[in-house]
Amino acid sequence: MSQHNQEPHPSDKEQKDSNRSSKTDKMLQEGLEHHTGRSSDLTVADQVGICIHLLGCNVMQSDAARIAGCNQATVSRALEAFLAAMNDVAERFIRWPDSDECAAIRRSFFHSHGLPGIVGIIDGTHCKIMRPSNDAEDYICRKIIPALTYAPEKAAEIVVACCVLRNIAINAKNRGTTMNTADKTDKMKKFRLNR
Repeated sequence: MSQHNQEPHPSDKEQKDSNRSSKTDKMLQEGLEHHTGRSSDLTVADQVGICIHLLGCNVMQSDAARIAGCNQATVSRALEAFLAAMNDVAERFIRWPDSDECAAIRRSFFHSHGLPGIVGIIDGTHCKIMRPSNDAEDYICRKIIPALTYAPEKAAEIVVACCVLRNIAINAKNRGTTMNTADKTDKMKKFRLNR
C-alpha cells in the first residue's frame, strides 16, 4: 500500500476555531488593516491574535512583541486600534440593560451589599510593565509592582473589548444562541436563593 503525502485534516474544534477567528478578523478588518507598505506591518490576524493574548494573559507588551517578532511600539499601536475596532462593533454583541433592568440591578446590589444606586462595578486596570529606568517609583501601583494605570476612558475601552470577545465566544459555543439579560437575572436570583 503506497502512502501519499497528505495534509492532516483539522479536527472539528480546530475548524470551528479557525472559522471563528476568520469571522472576527473580517469584522475588524477595516479598523486594523494598514497599507503603509512597510514589511513590519502586522496582518489583521496577527493583530487580533496579539491583542487577545495581551488581554487574556495579562502579559507585558514587550513579551508579546518578542513572540510576534515586532517591537513594543507596534504592539501598543495594534492594541489601540484593536480596542477602538472592538468598541465600534460592541453594540452588535453587548446589550445594555434597559431602565427597568437597571432598577432591578440597583435593588439587587442594595439588598446584597447595602450599596445604593449601583448598576455595575469596574475595578482599576493595571498592566504590568518592566521597571522603567527613569522615575521608576512613579509606576509602582497599589499591588507594589511596576504597572501602567489606565485612565477610566481607556479602562472602559478594555472592559468593553473583553466583553465583546467573551460574547463572541459564548455565541459561537452556543451556535448562535445567547441568553438574554432577563434569563441571567432569573438564574442569578435562583443562585442567591440556593446559597
